[in-house]
Amino acid sequence: MLTGAYTAVSPWVVGFADAQPLLSMNNLVLGLIVTAIGLGLTGTPERSGGISWTAAPIGAWLIIATWVTTVGAPTAGMIWNNVVVGALSVIFGLLVAGMVMVRRPGSGG
Repeated sequence: MLTGAYTAVSPWVVGFADAQPLLSMNNLVLGLIVTAIGLGLTGTPERSGGISWTAAPIGAWLIIATWVTTVGAPTAGMIWNNVVVGALSVIFGLLVAGMVMVRRPGSGG
């Protein structure tokens, strides 16, 4: 959940919100989605656990979005920001999806 919240505000924290509006909107929207997934998992993990795996492809997109959505060459801050939050989203998304699979009845765990 915190990874998503940071992703949403990162364009303003790192300072590329005005220079790269497409990447900024991308980070804002996907950050809010990851935050919503995290909130759903904290409130009702048994009902929202099936969607937790979506954080992994969102994270993968965040990693490559820096090069796809920027106009001109991305700065080092933009690259590091999106690679780190993307990697964290992939890792946490896969971990949570694995934990949900283990806890479900009939899943063998």
